[in-house]
Amino acid sequence: MLAVTRELLNERRGTLTFSQVAERAGVARQTLYKHWGTVESLIVDTIVIGRIGTFADYDGLDVEQRAQLFFGRLVLEVDEGMAAAAAAIISVKGYEQDSKDAYERLDHNFYEMFRTVVAPLDHDQFIQLVAPILYLVLAGNPVSPALLNSLAEHADMMARS
Repeated sequence: MLAVTRELLNERRGTLTFSQVAERAGVARQTLYKHWGTVESLIVDTIVIGRIGTFADYDGLDVEQRAQLFFGRLVLEVDEGMAAAAAAIISVKGYEQDSKDAYERLDHNFYEMFRTVVAPLDHDQFIQLVAPILYLVLAGNPVSPALLNSLAEHADMMARS
């Protein structure tokens, strides 16, 4: 269902309903409601699950290399449809509870993944590193390798201090 969600997000530029997913996946809408509860929750799982890799992918790498891998996968895996959906969630999180909950879950999941596979930095440090990438990705702009390398070096410096 996550693959179907990703396909539909790219086809529909980030808009999605449970009915569309259910029809394409050949399941009942109730199945989606049972597992995710809201479309926003399904979108968050589509963005997060399996996108940054497994713990084994980061074994044997130093902090800078782990950060490069994490950031690079974040850029590659958040495609146009998912970026549009994430931007929509962010844009209404101030006044729409399902979007607020989804945003908080998205932020928490990425932060915990980062802390686990890259370095145990605090949330403010994480935001300093990830915000430039997400800004470019959500705006549909390219993220240069030089920026990714610079942020990875900065992650390494933060982890050492």
